[in-house]
Parts: sequence; C-alpha cells; structure tokens
Amino acid sequence: MKTKSGTPYYVAPQVLAGSYNELCDIWSCGVIMYVLLCGYPPFLADTDPQVLALVRRGHFTFPAEDWSQVSDDAKNLITKLLAMKPAERFTAEQALNHIWIKEKAPHSRKEPLNTTSVSNLKNFRSTNRFKKMALQVIATQLSEDKIENLRKQFLALDSNGDGMLSIKEISDGLKAAGMKDNDLKHILAGVDFDGSGSIEYKEFLAATLDKKHYLQEDALWSAFCVFDRNGDGGGTSGRERL
Repeated sequence: MKTKSGTPYYVAPQVLAGSYNELCDIWSCGVIMYVLLCGYPPFLADTDPQVLALVRRGHFTFPAEDWSQVSDDAKNLITKLLAMKPAERFTAEQALNHIWIKEKAPHSRKEPLNTTSVSNLKNFRSTNRFKKMALQVIATQLSEDKIENLRKQFLALDSNGDGMLSIKEISDGLKAAGMKDNDLKHILAGVDFDGSGSIEYKEFLAATLDKKHYLQEDALWSAFCVFDRNGDGGGTSGRERL
C-alpha cells in the first residue's frame, strides 16, 4: 500500500503520497459518481501533471449549470466520498447505507434534457453559419464515448423514433426537465440548419456539443481539413465551400 499508481482522474491523494489503505477506492468511487452525474471528472485539466496537482489539493465544486437538477443528497454523498482526510471519508458500508443509494437513486428518473444542453441550444442560434457547419463536421467525427450522453438525450427526446426532433418533442423534453419553452421556435429555427422544420441528429449534436470537446486541436484540425479543399492550408477554401 505504498506504490504510487493509478489513473490521474481517479487516483486518491493518499496514493500520490505513497501511504494509503482501502479508502483510496472509496475516493475513486466518488470520482466515478461525479462523472456519472455530470459527464466530466471533478479534477479536470489539460495535462496529467495539472490533474494530479488538482487531486492533491482535493478542491472541487458543483457548477450550477450542470448540477442544478442533481439532488443535495447526491452532492452530499460525493462530498463524503471525496473527503480529503481518510478518517473523515465514508467507508463502503456507510456509502451503501446513504439515503441517496438506498432511497433516492432507485426511484430517480432521467430527464431527456439537462440545463447545459438547453443553454447550448439557445446559444447556438446566434452562432455564425460557418461555425455551425464546422461544428456539424466535428460532431460527426467525434468518438462515441464523447457524444454518448448527447446521443442518449436525443433518443429520449425522439419519442416516435423517426430520427428527427419536432417542436412538440423538444417542448415535451423541456417540460420534463422543468424548463420553460418561451424561446422554442427561435431555438428550432437556429438549430434547423437545412430548414427541414425538424432537428436532425447531426444538427442536435452540433448545437449541444460542449466546448471541451470541439475546442480540442484534433477536432478543429479535422474540421479544417474538410473545408480546406485544395489542401493549401489557407483560409479561402472554407469560404468557397459556403
């Protein structure tokens, strides 16, 4: 129990210090629970050394845009699992007996839309045409694990299974999430890039994609290569494509 090993996002601070016990796995469970409820880890950075530095400090937050619909009981359990001092950290037995595990989680219902996706949909309508096209290209080339949550949201909204979202389906999704749909027609108009009157899967992905995915260099490069038809690395070919 002195070997410094583990995956940066999930490793406990005590493992990095070289002295730990079984409670290091409780920490990892806390990280996994955090990821499952919001889609990203509590200690997030661009490089492994930066991630490990955050882990050593142990400070994390629950950003309102992603956690407003998550119960206080869930947040409480995560806080107990990610206690910096092992003596203050939950044991496995305590975690299993927590009210969220025993009563709340078994009866929870998955909302078809979360606040982040709705916010992205609203912001997408003001995006310029070239960026919308670029985001569609990026969305269709991302790996399945990066778009899995969005794919599930789309399938949950697509009640008739036709592969497109109507105004009614989006409206139902907003209502199920407890959100108002005052701007629904404007959202649909901004996302419906081809003017079909419905939102197709690739349009939905492009509109709801998080910045942390589409601002990665490999994703941007893939989109650039699609628009750079003559391969000269210049900026005119993209405009010609439009």
